[in-house]
Amino acid sequence: CYDQGATPKNAALLFAAGFFVAAPDGVLGGAAAKNVCDYNRATDKKLPAAVSGLVNGFGSIGAILQGIGTAALVSRFGWKSLFVALAALMTAASVVLAPAIKLEHAFLKAAAKYHHYENDPSESQSQQGGGGNTSNNLVSA
Repeated sequence: CYDQGATPKNAALLFAAGFFVAAPDGVLGGAAAKNVCDYNRATDKKLPAAVSGLVNGFGSIGAILQGIGTAALVSRFGWKSLFVALAALMTAASVVLAPAIKLEHAFLKAAAKYHHYENDPSESQSQQGGGGNTSNNLVSA
Protein backbone atom coordinates (compact mmCIF):
# COMPACT_ATOMS: atom_id res chain seq x y z
CA CYS A 1 0.00 0.00 0.00
CA TYR A 2 2.79 2.45 0.91
CA ASP A 3 5.58 1.24 -1.38
CA GLN A 4 4.86 2.73 -4.77
CA GLY A 5 8.51 2.88 -5.76
CA ALA A 6 10.18 5.95 -7.15
CA THR A 7 7.61 8.45 -8.33
CA PRO A 8 8.11 11.88 -9.89
CA LYS A 9 6.53 13.43 -6.78
CA ASN A 10 9.06 11.69 -4.48
CA ALA A 11 11.93 12.68 -6.75
CA ALA A 12 10.78 16.30 -6.82
CA LEU A 13 10.40 16.45 -3.03
CA LEU A 14 13.85 14.92 -2.48
CA PHE A 15 15.35 17.38 -4.97
CA ALA A 16 13.65 20.31 -3.23
CA ALA A 17 14.80 19.16 0.21
CA GLY A 18 18.37 18.79 -1.00
CA PHE A 19 18.33 22.12 -2.80
CA PHE A 20 16.93 24.08 0.14
CA VAL A 21 19.39 22.50 2.59
CA ALA A 22 22.60 22.13 0.60
CA ALA A 23 22.51 25.41 -1.35
CA PRO A 24 22.34 27.73 1.70
CA ASP A 25 24.86 25.55 3.53
CA GLY A 26 27.40 25.93 0.74
CA VAL A 27 26.84 29.66 0.35
CA LEU A 28 26.83 30.45 4.06
CA GLY A 29 29.79 28.17 4.76
CA GLY A 30 31.86 29.98 2.15
CA ALA A 31 30.78 33.40 3.41
CA ALA A 32 31.62 32.49 7.00
CA ALA A 33 35.08 31.30 5.97
CA LYS A 34 35.64 34.57 4.08
CA ASN A 35 34.51 36.59 7.12
CA VAL A 36 36.93 34.76 9.41
CA CYS A 37 39.79 35.51 7.02
CA ASP A 38 38.73 39.16 6.67
CA TYR A 39 38.46 39.68 10.44
CA ASN A 40 41.96 38.31 10.89
CA ARG A 41 43.26 40.52 8.06
CA ALA A 42 44.51 37.55 6.06
CA THR A 43 46.30 38.60 2.88
CA ASP A 44 46.52 35.21 1.14
CA LYS A 45 43.75 35.09 -1.49
CA LYS A 46 43.62 31.27 -1.36
CA LEU A 47 43.05 31.10 2.39
CA PRO A 48 39.22 31.53 2.36
CA ALA A 49 38.90 28.59 -0.04
CA ALA A 50 41.13 26.46 2.18
CA VAL A 51 39.17 27.41 5.30
CA SER A 52 35.87 26.70 3.54
CA GLY A 53 37.13 23.30 2.41
CA LEU A 54 38.31 22.47 5.93
CA VAL A 55 34.97 23.46 7.47
CA ASN A 56 32.93 21.56 4.86
CA GLY A 57 35.25 18.55 5.17
CA PHE A 58 34.72 18.34 8.92
CA GLY A 59 30.99 18.81 8.34
CA SER A 60 30.98 15.82 6.00
CA ILE A 61 32.94 13.68 8.45
CA GLY A 62 30.52 14.71 11.19
CA ALA A 63 27.53 13.76 9.03
CA ILE A 64 29.03 10.32 8.44
CA LEU A 65 29.87 9.69 12.10
CA GLN A 66 26.59 11.11 13.34
CA GLY A 67 24.61 8.13 12.08
CA ILE A 68 26.84 5.64 13.88
CA GLY A 69 26.99 7.70 17.08
CA THR A 70 23.26 8.36 17.22
CA ALA A 71 22.36 4.71 16.73
CA ALA A 72 24.87 3.56 19.35
CA LEU A 73 23.71 6.12 21.89
CA VAL A 74 20.01 5.34 21.44
CA SER A 75 20.48 1.55 21.49
CA ARG A 76 22.63 1.65 24.62
CA PHE A 77 21.04 4.44 26.70
CA GLY A 78 17.65 5.22 25.10
CA TRP A 79 16.10 8.18 23.33
CA LYS A 80 16.19 10.47 26.37
CA SER A 81 19.98 10.26 26.43
CA LEU A 82 20.12 11.34 22.79
CA PHE A 83 18.27 14.58 23.55
CA VAL A 84 20.38 15.21 26.64
CA ALA A 85 23.54 14.69 24.56
CA LEU A 86 22.24 17.04 21.83
CA ALA A 87 21.46 19.72 24.42
CA ALA A 88 24.93 19.34 25.94
CA LEU A 89 26.57 19.57 22.51
CA MET A 90 24.55 22.68 21.61
CA THR A 91 25.61 24.29 24.90
CA ALA A 92 29.25 23.41 24.21
CA ALA A 93 28.98 24.83 20.69
CA SER A 94 27.53 28.06 22.09
CA VAL A 95 30.43 28.40 24.53
CA VAL A 96 33.00 27.68 21.82
CA LEU A 97 31.37 30.15 19.38
CA ALA A 98 30.97 32.96 21.93
CA PRO A 99 34.33 34.60 21.03
CA ALA A 100 33.42 34.49 17.32
CA ILE A 101 30.06 36.11 18.06
CA LYS A 102 31.81 38.82 20.10
CA LEU A 103 34.24 39.44 17.22
CA GLU A 104 31.39 39.62 14.71
CA HIS A 105 29.54 42.10 16.91
CA ALA A 106 32.62 44.33 17.27
CA PHE A 107 33.28 44.21 13.53
CA LEU A 108 29.68 45.12 12.68
CA LYS A 109 29.68 47.91 15.24
CA ALA A 110 32.87 49.38 13.73
CA ALA A 111 31.45 49.03 10.21
CA ALA A 112 28.23 50.78 11.24
CA LYS A 113 30.21 53.62 12.79
CA TYR A 114 32.30 53.92 9.63
CA HIS A 115 29.22 53.98 7.40
CA HIS A 116 27.58 56.54 9.69
CA TYR A 117 30.54 58.88 9.18
CA GLU A 118 30.54 58.14 5.46
CA ASN A 119 26.91 59.19 5.10
CA ASP A 120 26.97 62.18 7.48
CA PRO A 121 30.03 64.37 6.85
CA SER A 122 28.96 66.99 9.40
CA GLU A 123 28.97 64.34 12.14
CA SER A 124 32.50 63.19 11.32
CA GLN A 125 33.74 66.80 11.15
CA SER A 126 32.28 67.77 14.50
CA GLN A 127 33.64 64.67 16.25
CA GLN A 128 37.05 65.02 14.63
CA GLY A 129 37.23 68.76 15.23
CA GLY A 130 37.22 69.48 11.51
CA GLY A 131 34.93 72.50 11.73
CA GLY A 132 33.84 72.40 8.10
CA ASN A 133 37.02 71.17 6.42
CA THR A 134 35.86 68.38 4.11
CA SER A 135 39.31 66.79 4.05
CA ASN A 136 38.64 65.43 7.55
CA ASN A 137 35.89 63.06 6.35
CA LEU A 138 36.69 59.37 6.59
CA VAL A 139 35.67 58.88 2.98
CA SER A 140 36.80 61.44 0.44
CA ALA A 141 34.50 62.37 -2.42
